[in-house]
Amino acid sequence: MKKAGGNNEIVISRTVSYTGVRKVGLDSCVLYNLIVYVEDFDKKRAEIFNNDNLIFTHQACLKETKKNLMKYEDYTEEEARDEVIAYINKKKIGTINADPTNTKILYDLREKCRKENIGLHKPDDFIIADFKKNGINMVYSIDNEFRKACEVIGLNAVAFPTYTRELDDKIRNALSKNRYNK
Repeated sequence: MKKAGGNNEIVISRTVSYTGVRKVGLDSCVLYNLIVYVEDFDKKRAEIFNNDNLIFTHQACLKETKKNLMKYEDYTEEEARDEVIAYINKKKIGTINADPTNTKILYDLREKCRKENIGLHKPDDFIIADFKKNGINMVYSIDNEFRKACEVIGLNAVAFPTYTRELDDKIRNALSKNRYNK
């Protein structure tokens, strides 16, 4: 804990570190954005898919990504399934299967989230517990509560920008380049 500013404000921060091979987990929202907005996440994609990372997602994330492709992008069920499978194969993304015996980590996660007032729900609780059990040490997600839940059990959680934010950054960069190149 450290004291911040002159307002007697206390800031609590959590630092997570890991050793060994970096095993990265992708939440369904990240997988969806990487599939749908292929060109728009070049910088983030390069960061995630560097040669030193082993990339994984969860079985539940594949189902959710497929469902979102059908709902928001008008894919048929077959097209959505084929798109998700093709993407994870092309990018060599491993899949972690749901583990119904993973009760100890799941219970610990739920208790810690309850104590810290972190909004955790199904299937996110199962996904995070399975990530932890399978040695995932870094997780990308757009969902703030998902990231907080990951951190509470020792996973390094990294914010992934939304499509709108990434587009805003690209526009801002383009405008600033034009401004300084006159």
